Amino acid sequence: MSAISDIVERVAKREAPWRQRRRFRLSAIPWVLLPLLCLLTIFFAWPVIRLLLLSVVDARSGSLTLAQYAKLFSSPVYVQVLAITFKIAALTTLITLIGGYPIAYLLATVTRRTQGLVIFAVLLPF
Repeated sequence: MSAISDIVERVAKREAPWRQRRRFRLSAIPWVLLPLLCLLTIFFAWPVIRLLLLSVVDARSGSLTLAQYAKLFSSPVYVQVLAITFKIAALTTLITLIGGYPIAYLLATVTRRTQGLVIFAVLLPF
């Protein structure tokens, strides 16, 4: 009888797997992803950083300046183009959220077979 009570006590003390706190370990990173991270750094992050640095450095003197941004915001054409760009981005985000949440809810509540059909229907336009 004590063996059963010991097992029940150990199971009762154990925390549910989804509630256990997991520590981040460097060894947990798949090293297979390292080349991909290098490619992303070289072909995405470096050009973006370079462009941002070029936007605040004066080409003639090499000193830091915000002249390019002053020129950008002083021209009504540039301001109008920026406003249209941000308006399109906001509308796209809103439409995606309005359409995405119901589809995600549907995928979470339907059967496995229906999930495949819904995913197929979502990916069909692409």
